[in-house]
Amino acid sequence: MEGAGTVLADAIAMSIMSKRKDIVMVERERIETLFAEMKLGLSGAIDAATAARIGKLLGARFLAFGAISRLGGRSYVSARLVDVETGRILCAASAKSAENPDWERMGIEAAKGMLSQRCLNLR
Repeated sequence: MEGAGTVLADAIAMSIMSKRKDIVMVERERIETLFAEMKLGLSGAIDAATAARIGKLLGARFLAFGAISRLGGRSYVSARLVDVETGRILCAASAKSAENPDWERMGIEAAKGMLSQRCLNLR
């Protein structure tokens, strides 16, 4: 699964940006720099207050989070969009695959799932 996170993040970002030209995305590296500065690390869960602080530092209203997991020979991807002010999950989507997962396809499927929920229509 090494490198899968990067492929997924790129697929989700490109899928959303191709449909929504008005959305500005921040590169993960910039977020990781803020995490390091705030000494949070990327391994733990982020609570609503932390998400709000990070979002404000980035000038963002929303943050996207995701996870990759394997269970019983299947691979799963989940993605969610969180309002940084409230910590509320605005929408979530997932994708699954059998053996030899196509991470790009799964990322695109998760992005389409989020777009179909119209949670990205917030202004």
